[in-house]
Amino acid sequence: MMFFYKLNEGDGAFYGPKIGISVSNALSRKFQCGTLQLDFQLLDSFKLEFSTEDEAKIERPVMIHISILGSVESMFAILLEHYKGPSGSFLVKQFCALCPRNHKLMLCR
Repeated sequence: MMFFYKLNEGDGAFYGPKIGISVSNALSRKFQCGTLQLDFQLLDSFKLEFSTEDEAKIERPVMIHISILGSVESMFAILLEHYKGPSGSFLVKQFCALCPRNHKLMLCR
């Protein structure tokens, strides 16, 4: 399996460096699926610090934001397009039906 990468300088990564994982569908359209981004800004507002092992130096923590599948909506769109519409049982409108054996047991008409 081969992976390709490219640098997108100035690509809207607000907090710090970002790795974006893109996938292609059957029509060769690219979608950003998952991301991993370092955040140097958010923790500044909380004034968080920690000391190193020898306690000689004070450091600031870095937050890591991870989105495995991107947004749920885009992941569903990718799956629906990939399978050309048919979906699994988790998306069907009527998951099960009750068939009473006796008309006296029928609760709804």
